[in-house]
Amino acid sequence: MPDPIQFAHRGAPAERVRGNTLRAFVAALRGGAQGLESDVRLTADGVPVLLHGAGRVHGRPVRSLSRAELPEHVPSLADLWQRCGSRFELALDMADPDAAAAVVELARRNDALPRLWLTYWKLPTLARWRRRWPEVKLVYATMFGVPDRLLRRTTARAVAAGVDALNLHHRLIGRNTATTVHDAGLRLFAWGLRGPVHAGGVLARGVDGVFVDRLAQK
Repeated sequence: MPDPIQFAHRGAPAERVRGNTLRAFVAALRGGAQGLESDVRLTADGVPVLLHGAGRVHGRPVRSLSRAELPEHVPSLADLWQRCGSRFELALDMADPDAAAAVVELARRNDALPRLWLTYWKLPTLARWRRRWPEVKLVYATMFGVPDRLLRRTTARAVAAGVDALNLHHRLIGRNTATTVHDAGLRLFAWGLRGPVHAGGVLARGVDGVFVDRLAQK
């Protein structure tokens, strides 16, 4: 397996830096993050934008607003790759699954497909994406506990859907979780981590990537 990937969740914003902005993303990459993470949503005029939370701006759903109507601090996916290049891993939580086609097309144009991870919580949707885009990396994320006795079944279902990785809350990762996931040919990611020190425990248990809210201070 390759070295673990440190994804900066929302850009792992520093104090007084707004998360999920180009400023945060640029700082995260300069600070040593190998990857970035964001939610992605589609505007009314079909532009994938990076926005965490409920997907509303000024009380209105992003899907009802054009790109031009969004605040300046909300970057588009194209803005991110234009500003930062594409030589980093990018995990996109598909808060709006209808954005997938536009995201994949943009990634293709920016030579970013080999480093793109699309994350979603419904396996049938991920299976459809696998059939449509065999070259894209897919991540099955779950908010729910997966008892050890069910992990093999969950992993088998993910393999059948064509998924590349599981993303579990760090508290669900036990001593044998990574072995079970790796034996099935999948990678294992961990989310919900505050920072590098907090991530050390799951890294020691063999995970392949962590989503952190803070980066190590240089």
